[in-house]
Amino acid sequence: MKKKLTVVMPFLNEKYEPVNTIISMNNTANPNDFDIIAICDAPEYEFEDDIKQFSNVIFVKNAYTIGVDACRSMGINMTKTPAVLIIDGHMRFSHDDWVNKIFDAVTSSPKTLWCTRSVVLWHEMTPEQMNPMLDVLDMATHYSVGANLRYFTPEKDTGPFGLSWSINSSFLKESGGYLSAVLGANYAGNTTWLKMINSFEGLMNWGFSEQYISIKNWLLGGDCRGLDTVSIGHIFRSKAPFIAPYRSHIYNILFTAHTLFPDELDIFENTIRLLKKHESNNYESASELLKTRWDIVCMYREKFQSMKKLSIKDFFERFSIKYTEVL
Repeated sequence: MKKKLTVVMPFLNEKYEPVNTIISMNNTANPNDFDIIAICDAPEYEFEDDIKQFSNVIFVKNAYTIGVDACRSMGINMTKTPAVLIIDGHMRFSHDDWVNKIFDAVTSSPKTLWCTRSVVLWHEMTPEQMNPMLDVLDMATHYSVGANLRYFTPEKDTGPFGLSWSINSSFLKESGGYLSAVLGANYAGNTTWLKMINSFEGLMNWGFSEQYISIKNWLLGGDCRGLDTVSIGHIFRSKAPFIAPYRSHIYNILFTAHTLFPDELDIFENTIRLLKKHESNNYESASELLKTRWDIVCMYREKFQSMKKLSIKDFFERFSIKYTEVL
């Protein structure tokens, strides 16, 4: 029997949590139906033997840290099943037939990026509450499905492209199930399509990945939707167990602007002005980094511009995203 789904799970400095996440997956679905590509983004992992004990796990250990998005792209490019699910290394699952539901959704709409329910868990919860043998729906009830993307919010005086959680799922009925952005590290898509649009390739280290993949999927002819019948628990932490320079976040915004909408000059130039105004130090550093990778930027820009089906103005209009110009 051919497997339906591959779960791509990068992790770094997560201790035993990736093992717990695998236990949760294998406890809530038939391990014969899916593979797990577990990518340790470091040369050493103290629980390597524990993670290798599972027959449906393909374990990858990087010689040096390359960043979560490069790991996601690596995993997607390794995937041989029709559908792929992207998660973090600290998740919990439910007995809700998630493998078949994700496979069916992806099969029904191959250019859709599907975002499941993200059930909120906290790192302060007790070991009993975090038991990977429990159903996540028995542990928490607060959840969100994707996010609302905003371009710029003057009253918050921030840079461009912020995200706010879409709490619960009433908005899915209002929008016909469509999302302006995925959020929560619990999204799935067609493997062939994600490879065709180069998934998360080009991003550096960490930051802005969900905005990038969502905007790109819309502009290149796909869409983003909520899969409200699948619940995946995400353990939210007060701080990440690794150092993530914020300049990589700014670089990734610049990369997005240069590759996805350089032809829409008013929005492109306004994005640059916003970054200069709100992230002046990080902007300069990220710009210098962009120059060293300009050949890569040009390669992706040429490909994405040839594939582009939707303008970012039309994307903003579809989701009533307010565009505020900064002079």
